Amino acid sequence: MLDVVEHLVAKSLLIAEQQHETETRYRLLETIRQYASEKLLESGQADAARRRHFAYFQDLATSAAKCTIAYWHFPLFSSSKHGNTEMMRDFWRILYDAGADVVLSAHDHVYERFAPQDADGSFDPARGIREFVAGTGGAPPYPFVDIKANSEARMSTVGVLKLALKAGGYDWSFIPVSGVGDSGSASCH
Repeated sequence: MLDVVEHLVAKSLLIAEQQHETETRYRLLETIRQYASEKLLESGQADAARRRHFAYFQDLATSAAKCTIAYWHFPLFSSSKHGNTEMMRDFWRILYDAGADVVLSAHDHVYERFAPQDADGSFDPARGIREFVAGTGGAPPYPFVDIKANSEARMSTVGVLKLALKAGGYDWSFIPVSGVGDSGSASCH
């Protein structure tokens, strides 16, 4: 498998980025992403994919669920190495409008907890979404480089985030390999 990846890098279809002495990450070139998008259009499946995508978010917006948690890889807000991921802002807006409570993400190898906020990073205790960045399993931790507004807890360590959903709210507990963690509770909207 590594031979195939190295071949794709040699052909400039993937970019290899050295993260640490022992870790390399790979990403697609923007032109390849655009090419895939064009191929989706040519396949005649683009409308069906858009309908499925729209139906998912429509279901979310009309859901009667008391608590809504979403998860994805890239954090909208992060005080660590990679910083904020702007491409997530529109998704955050959709979730905010739908009344979501929590977003769980990773990417940066840290634990960070944010106060409830809107997609523009404004504190919003009534309707805001609390974000947890929990990229703390396995890879060496990253440093914090630019502390973002509403960042309430930060740990550059390996550990596990435990979320417990309950009627009308949720509890969290970040359990680091060593030292004191972070825990709390919140009500859902």
